[in-house]
Amino acid sequence: MTVPPTPPRPEVLLRPAWCLLPDGSARSGQAVLVGADGSITHVGDPSTVPPTARGVSRVEYDLPGSTLLPGLIDLHLVVLHAGPVGAAPTLVERILRAQILLDRLVGRGITTVRDTASQAPTALELRDLAADGTLRSPSLVVAGSPIGATGRGGAVYGSQEITGAVEARRAARQQVRRGVDLLSVAVTNGLAGGGGLVNGPAGWQELRLDEVEAVVAEAHAAGRAVSANALGLDGIRTAVSAGVDTVEHASELDRRTADLMAERGVTMVPTLTVAHDFVEHGPELGLSARLIERARRLLDSTQEAVRIAREAGVSIAAGTDSHGEDTVIEEIGHLAAAGLSNREAVLAATTAAGAVLTGGRATGQVAVGHRGDLLVVDGEVPHDLGALSRPRLVLKDGSVLLDQAAPVMAVAR
Repeated sequence: MTVPPTPPRPEVLLRPAWCLLPDGSARSGQAVLVGADGSITHVGDPSTVPPTARGVSRVEYDLPGSTLLPGLIDLHLVVLHAGPVGAAPTLVERILRAQILLDRLVGRGITTVRDTASQAPTALELRDLAADGTLRSPSLVVAGSPIGATGRGGAVYGSQEITGAVEARRAARQQVRRGVDLLSVAVTNGLAGGGGLVNGPAGWQELRLDEVEAVVAEAHAAGRAVSANALGLDGIRTAVSAGVDTVEHASELDRRTADLMAERGVTMVPTLTVAHDFVEHGPELGLSARLIERARRLLDSTQEAVRIAREAGVSIAAGTDSHGEDTVIEEIGHLAAAGLSNREAVLAATTAAGAVLTGGRATGQVAVGHRGDLLVVDGEVPHDLGALSRPRLVLKDGSVLLDQAAPVMAVAR
């Protein structure tokens, strides 16, 4: 018996009131077509949209009062550790929580998540299940286990511990062999000061320059980027000097280091959300008064770091490190409150974040050739950031995952 071929999935034609372009401007009178292969094939005048190919159907949407923008990107989320602080769930519990979290995120229009510290092989398996459609989820870009200093704070996240440049090089090669999308280095300890397991204040430097340089050299040789977890100034300077691609948190950034970041094209991922979570929801997260006060100081310094980075011309991209219900949508609002314009804040979770990702089909822009990861919201963005919390339509790889805007017609040839 001959099995008939699977018909191609339909093209999707969108006619919003406004379309957010890669520079962050909102333009009216645009039509966007996502082809059957899941990539964007047309952005521009509705009168020049190409006809459907023979045998391909097309679903069309008129979207008055709505803005079409790229699906949002969260560059810093630890998917398997996103539960309550201090909890010790089993691996099965972590996976179940991750499944619920990822489903919720994609339903809000967050179509790509970069996981910077979830242990391999579980995180890699989740990535692959998301990629083949088994798991309803944003696309996952996975670092696997972070590389951290022996006996230091990275142990909280199951880091691969190293001492010295030789071990750092070996660990980097092992991570690449496992199939990670990027490498992550724990240059300093975190907000909790290593979970109370090590000495030193929050942001205390743990990896040394030669160790980070060894990881960067191996990662870049294999076409992988390097993300550096660095709060304190010494650690930030070490990470930037070693040639990392992004610095996460960067809470104690100064102007001299910011200038170096701008010169070398290093992106800042401030993760204001986690500090806000700890300050505003500390008791319900089970945090001590001492840790809440530490988070308050860190939030103040990170907001100042964002201002310094912006003035120096550093690219700022959005990530959350969220431990609660807040998402990159809230991070966009926090970035705007910290001094970015609304346009810059939205770009942080779209164009700027997409530029950080390497490998695979491009995302983060409404542009021909980019992946059909799209979000339609009720309202005008970037003028109204509140519109981001009113999704009407979510597409991932051209497939409609959320539809609160019924199509006006479906045509086929």
